[in-house]
Amino acid sequence: MAAAFFFMSRGRWFPVPLFYLHGALVAYNAYSLLIGAGPVWVAAFLNRAFELELAYILSCALFRISKISENEKGAP
Repeated sequence: MAAAFFFMSRGRWFPVPLFYLHGALVAYNAYSLLIGAGPVWVAAFLNRAFELELAYILSCALFRISKISENEKGAP
């Protein structure tokens, strides 16, 4: 999934933070697999990362809606 976001980010800024977040998640999953972090901490971190991702996507959607409504108001 991180590679998909990397290829999508060429020339576009929307997927770039998602790429970095998923890159960090790959590193965290490798850490938890190799070091053996507790399941409670893994679940808590992954839950917060998912919430951060949803908040970013929601804010981008609201920004796009506001830009579209501005363009419709300005058009005769």
